[in-house]
Amino acid sequence: MNFIDRFRQYIESMIRTLIEEEGASSVFANTTDIGQSKEAKIRDLLRLHIPKSANVDLGGFLFDLDGNESKQLDLLITDSSSLRYDFHNRDGGGKVFACVDGCVGVISSKTTLNKNEISEALENIASIPSNTALDARNSDQRIDLSAMNDGPVKAIISQSGIDPQLLIKYVGEFYQKHPEIPISRRPNYIHVLGRYCWVGIRKELKNDDGTMAQPGQYCLRMKDPDLYFFCELLLYIEKLTRMHRAIWYDYTKIFSQL
Repeated sequence: MNFIDRFRQYIESMIRTLIEEEGASSVFANTTDIGQSKEAKIRDLLRLHIPKSANVDLGGFLFDLDGNESKQLDLLITDSSSLRYDFHNRDGGGKVFACVDGCVGVISSKTTLNKNEISEALENIASIPSNTALDARNSDQRIDLSAMNDGPVKAIISQSGIDPQLLIKYVGEFYQKHPEIPISRRPNYIHVLGRYCWVGIRKELKNDDGTMAQPGQYCLRMKDPDLYFFCELLLYIEKLTRMHRAIWYDYTKIFSQL
């Protein structure tokens, strides 16, 4: 067996462990306990695989340098060069908040994706404040940082969910009601473990049937959805952590207002 086959088995084993542990968390009667257990499992899995130049913690919210803040976000992935605010997370089990400029990714974790849950997740992601614009004063202009225009990678992960076509119908209805939400504040991935993954289109792409997929649309992945999603997520996080090396954080504005 060559490395590629063994590597696939490694990823599949990692995912299988997560799914099994997700199921085991149902022993808790309290939905809050179930949610915290689920989020902790995803956090621990990511900690074992993302670059050491990034941190992943149970979330709280993101803020920008003008003091705007997001709604509740379950997991925050931040660049290790950005400031941390861990007074309530000294043992590693508490929640954190962070500046959006130093954020690499956010994850909304759900037990079951239905109309109400997907709407709440989309609202929370839409509330993420805008990043500080990049220019010669705060970034290395010799490097193509265009991927940063989309902000942190944004994923919704659920243990179970409704039919994929019905789910994406609700997603479409949500954005029809809220056309003001930019594509950069819409999820890159909506993933239901073991079933399917909706992938957000960021640039015009040609589908297998020759039709064009437009930015803002979603493409369904049902073949090896878990393998695809976690590989894509890890690669996306790694890419953004490298991009963050070319950015110089400046928190003067928010601290000067204290």
